[in-house]
Amino acid sequence: TWTSSAGTFTYGTSTVGFAASGTLTTPGAADTEYIYNMTVNASVTVTLGARTSLSNILTLNGTLTGAFTFQLFARNQANPLVLGGGSSITGISGLIWGDSNTVGYNIPSGSYPDTTVRYVTGTLLGTTTISQLVFNAGAILNTGNNTLTVNGVLQLGAFDSAGSLNAGSSSVTV
Repeated sequence: TWTSSAGTFTYGTSTVGFAASGTLTTPGAADTEYIYNMTVNASVTVTLGARTSLSNILTLNGTLTGAFTFQLFARNQANPLVLGGGSSITGISGLIWGDSNTVGYNIPSGSYPDTTVRYVTGTLLGTTTISQLVFNAGAILNTGNNTLTVNGVLQLGAFDSAGSLNAGSSSVTV
């Protein structure tokens, strides 16, 4: 178990690593970056104990779960999410990609919970299944000619911010 109040942690350079299953607890404020890098080893389950944001790279070889949102700020990092074999993101209330990334994101092939992409271009790297997908605040989704399945709502734009979809020759199922 890791809590943001237990010990010394240098934001901007540190990696929080999980070699055993446990709970990740941060103060939980929206749009606040708490972790720089995070690694979850194979066969390890990390349960979110609060809303959590990361500013560089999440390397997930195990499972990320919990009833909270996980946000990938990943400033100027094209590959903020690295998925190993046997990894899964399940049971979290949402996955948010974005906030002022100037290089855009590569979204690994996989299955995702409710997902929001904002302020950036996201490019699918393979077949992708998402519960619900919202692209807003000028975000662009490039399918990279890969198959996209959205099992709920596909929303391009929210409130007063448009989003767009470049499907190319992809199969998109909603």
